[in-house]
Amino acid sequence: MLPGRIRRALLEGLLFASSLSSSYMAYAAAEVVTNCKSPVVVVLSGSMEPGIHRGDLLLLSNWAPNEYTNGDIAVYEVPGQAESIVHRVLETRDPQSSSRRYITKGDNNEVDDLTLYNGMQWLESEHLVGKVYGANRSTSTMVLKLYAGARVAGGSAVVALVLALKKIPYEYILVDMANKENKSAEHLKRHPYGQIPVLDDDGFILYETRAICKYLENKFPGQGMRLAPAMTDVQGQALFDQAASVEVANFYRPMLKVVQEVVFNKMMGRPTNQANLDDGLKDFGAKLDVYEQLLAKQKYTAGNELSLVDLYHLTYAPSLEPAGVDILQSESRPNVKRWWNELIGLPAWVQLKGEGYKHVAGLAAGTTSGV
Repeated sequence: MLPGRIRRALLEGLLFASSLSSSYMAYAAAEVVTNCKSPVVVVLSGSMEPGIHRGDLLLLSNWAPNEYTNGDIAVYEVPGQAESIVHRVLETRDPQSSSRRYITKGDNNEVDDLTLYNGMQWLESEHLVGKVYGANRSTSTMVLKLYAGARVAGGSAVVALVLALKKIPYEYILVDMANKENKSAEHLKRHPYGQIPVLDDDGFILYETRAICKYLENKFPGQGMRLAPAMTDVQGQALFDQAASVEVANFYRPMLKVVQEVVFNKMMGRPTNQANLDDGLKDFGAKLDVYEQLLAKQKYTAGNELSLVDLYHLTYAPSLEPAGVDILQSESRPNVKRWWNELIGLPAWVQLKGEGYKHVAGLAAGTTSGV
């Protein structure tokens, strides 16, 4: 009879072998069910963060290899590359062919994946491992945190709008302004002036609306809507910065004079100072006259593409019309009216105003390793 220690060792070995065998059988079954040689993969890079991060598990299926469409997230392999890549299908060619051709791109990348194809001009069905149908987020994955008040207004609203347009997941954390939580010791560590919004990106703390928005655009240039010229576009960047300076000096400041009298004073129970209001309206109107000239030559404030600069105008100006000041809707400035109505009519803005701040989740990808 074998000694007890040997028997226990043999039993443990048999149990371990049985476990491995069961795991292998389960994985083999998954291969059959999904028609995919790697039904589960682990993300190894962050080329499409923040939707999917390193360490996340992706579930794949490949039952319809010729039915990938634009927008699908697919894992593909290129001959000569050690790792598979998971990116979004950007373009589908020869859709009626029995062997379609595909161009892919990382949501967070500036350009498409052509340089990753090892000389090929496109991917074919044989290169596709599977389509992503689900993801299990890694416990280490960090989501951006937005500290904001309860009202959808001011800089917090602009930052939330940028997050929505860029399709960036975030967690909304309420700062109770009514009870002066913004002046608490904890919040003052985040914002030394005790204001909102504040962005927390995995411990990197940033405040000031325009700084936050530019940071989000620079970090996620290819995610969602592009809201600033590429960093390599020197002239485009210069015109963007010029328009941003104009917004602060020639829109925000005179607009705020008017908002102070017709909105903030009423909120605080203070009377309107008519002289200050008249002076503010005169100053703001003069600045809008120049806006009218600029917007007669271009669609938006920084050119012919919607940009962060346009969104910066949405801090407090939307509160003017409900307060009885329709200066942005004046028929005497048709181009300003056209531009303003487009801004306040953005579906993401309308949704934000209707539903308020809320956590937003997303799905993206990166390079992977089979499991």
